[in-house]
Amino acid sequence: MVQQSTTVAEAQGNEQKANNVDAAMDKLRQSIADNATTKQNQNYTDASPNKKDAYNNAVTTAQGIIDQTTSPTLDPTVINQAAGQVSTTKNALNGNENLEAAKQQATQSLGSLDNLNNAQKQAVTNQINGAHTVDEANQIKQNAQNLNTAMGNLNKR
Repeated sequence: MVQQSTTVAEAQGNEQKANNVDAAMDKLRQSIADNATTKQNQNYTDASPNKKDAYNNAVTTAQGIIDQTTSPTLDPTVINQAAGQVSTTKNALNGNENLEAAKQQATQSLGSLDNLNNAQKQAVTNQINGAHTVDEANQIKQNAQNLNTAMGNLNKR
């Protein structure tokens, strides 16, 4: 662009456009720099499938722009929108919220487990509070239900 300019003003304008594209591309690269770490994080792993898909699609779009060699995207607005989409969809991941909901459901289910004594219920509550994933919280809930059934069977003897 700059080399094809015929006037100083045109060269300066083209240089500014190139700088804007370069800055936008840096921002885009930064937006996906922690993608591998994000995907290992509980907030991603326990996120709703549609939230994960939106994030994955945004990252794929960003990577596609970065990898372009023929007909590269030279519009900083488009590049910045892709970076913004990565950020927006990453912030929308809801794994932490899903974990808290699973913990709350597991804790509430203890109220209906009438065959457990208070010490058992407290131990299960402590386990639930220490859960690090939705699957872990659900497994603790299932174990408590199994224990409740076993205690009920013992009481019938």
